[in-house]
Amino acid sequence: MKATLGKLNYTQHQRGFTIVELLIVIVIIGILAALVIVAYNGITQRAENSKTISAVSAYQKALLQYMTEHGEYPRALSSTSVWANSCLGEGYSGATCWNSPSSYMERTYFNNEVRTYMGKQNPLPLTSTQVISGRNGAAYFYGSGLTVDGVSQPNMLIYVLNSSIGSKCPVGPIIGPDTGYVWPNLKLNPSSGRSEVYTDGIGCFITLPNSI
Repeated sequence: MKATLGKLNYTQHQRGFTIVELLIVIVIIGILAALVIVAYNGITQRAENSKTISAVSAYQKALLQYMTEHGEYPRALSSTSVWANSCLGEGYSGATCWNSPSSYMERTYFNNEVRTYMGKQNPLPLTSTQVISGRNGAAYFYGSGLTVDGVSQPNMLIYVLNSSIGSKCPVGPIIGPDTGYVWPNLKLNPSSGRSEVYTDGIGCFITLPNSI
C-alpha cells in the first residue's frame, strides 16, 4: 500500500505547465526582449550622436583654419569655381549626403582642400551613418541669400542628431528661425537652441564667419 501511495505522489508531481503558465512565461520573455532592444537602440543612437558631434567639431576647426590661411572657405570644384554645398567626409552611399529636401555631393576638390587641416586623413571620416527624417551626415552649405541677424553670412555647416540627444544643438554657434526670423533670414542663438526639429531628431546649422 505504501509503495502504491508513493508512486501516486510521484506521478502527481510530474504534471507539466498549463497553457496559461506557458503564455505567462512567453509574455515575460517578450517584455524582457523588448527592453533589451530598446536599451540597445538607445546605446547605438547615443554612440552615433557622439560620433557626429566629434566629427562636426573637427571639420569646423579645419574650415576655420582654412579660412585663416586662405581668406575664404574651400570652393567646390577648383580654386576658381563657385562655392557649393559639399558633404563633410568620404564614403557616403551614392557619394551623397543630407538628401532631404535635396542631395549634396562629395566633392573631390573640396575634400582635398580640407584634408590637410584634418591630419591628411584618407578617406576623410564620415560624420554619421544614421538617417534622420531622410537626412544623413553633415555638410558645408553655401547660400548667397543667407543672413544672420540681418547681416549676410552665406557659409554654414549643417548636421543632424537623433532625438535622444535632447532638444538643443551641442556644437555651435547655432543659427535658426525665431520670432521675426524665417529662412533665409536667421537668428544667432535662437531661443529653441536648435535650427530645425523632425519627428525623430533635430537639425543644427552652424554659422561660419565671413572673415577671421
